[in-house]
Amino acid sequence: MTTSWTSLLNALADRTDLSRAETSAAMTEVLHGDADPVVLSALLMGLKIKGESDEEILGFADAMLEAREPVVVPDSAIDIVGTGGSRHSRSKALNVSTMAAFVAAAAGATVAKHGNVSASSSSGSFNLLQALGVDTSGGAAEAEASLEAHGLAFLWARTFHPAMRHAGPVRSALGIPTVFNVLGPLVHPGQVRRIVLGTPSEQRAEQLARVLATRNVARAWVVCGFDGLDEISTAGPSKVWDVSANGIKEVTIHPEAVGISLTSYDNLPGGDGEANAQIFRRMMDDPSSEAAATDIVVLNAAGGLVVADVASDLISAVEAARRALDSGAVTELFDKIAS
Repeated sequence: MTTSWTSLLNALADRTDLSRAETSAAMTEVLHGDADPVVLSALLMGLKIKGESDEEILGFADAMLEAREPVVVPDSAIDIVGTGGSRHSRSKALNVSTMAAFVAAAAGATVAKHGNVSASSSSGSFNLLQALGVDTSGGAAEAEASLEAHGLAFLWARTFHPAMRHAGPVRSALGIPTVFNVLGPLVHPGQVRRIVLGTPSEQRAEQLARVLATRNVARAWVVCGFDGLDEISTAGPSKVWDVSANGIKEVTIHPEAVGISLTSYDNLPGGDGEANAQIFRRMMDDPSSEAAATDIVVLNAAGGLVVADVASDLISAVEAARRALDSGAVTELFDKIAS
């Protein structure tokens, strides 16, 4: 044991930020199975109450990336992912980013989707995939082969971050978003350089944009949806922090300006993995039958196409995403992935 947990917890109780080295060392002990679950839960709650600093998040990410099972992805590969934590997803989550991954890949992007089962919402990305019959057990070799053959692979955090099993019980017992929700999108096992990252808080979005700007990203959109949705919203304007070599630029997306009808969150379906699987199957069969779900999936897939440089602007990206659904290209890709 090298970490003084008492010292760390005392600092958090005094609302003092920890250093990057301190959080990296603490997370390393967690990943080695050396951290007491009681002190780990205290650490997570202390950070949540104080508010995690940029350096604290980077320290956790450093340790997780060091312990990951690596996978090789193309330089052009993207991820589309949310941190979770939106109040809209607690009882009726719609797995927008996972459905958008299929659509974006069918429209020409290479998508390496990193995710997990639910920790704080009604359905996580891998709850949906399992309900759809997609084999989620593959490791690096299978992911790399799927990316080459189909331009799409799903990387289960449990497989690529096996040491997180030591933190899993505490995370599940707490049942609320913690720093681990923030870390998931930052510790992609292939270290993708292009990402659409949704978060329900503008403050958190600004922070994650800063964090990503310190890393080797080619292009990232950090999104905070209308009324605290961790996706690009169809219920109102979404703020986007566009991270590139040119720095960070803040823009606002108005759905109606890019060909998407405004709706309300009450019109969005969702639920557990089985409910989301049925929604996605209906969407593939007839996009108009799930109009509200289709629109938000199309809009988020379009964001991925822009970040991937497959489309030059969001209007043309929306059109490309719709074509992928309407033409049956998404269904064709799904049948290959799920076979």
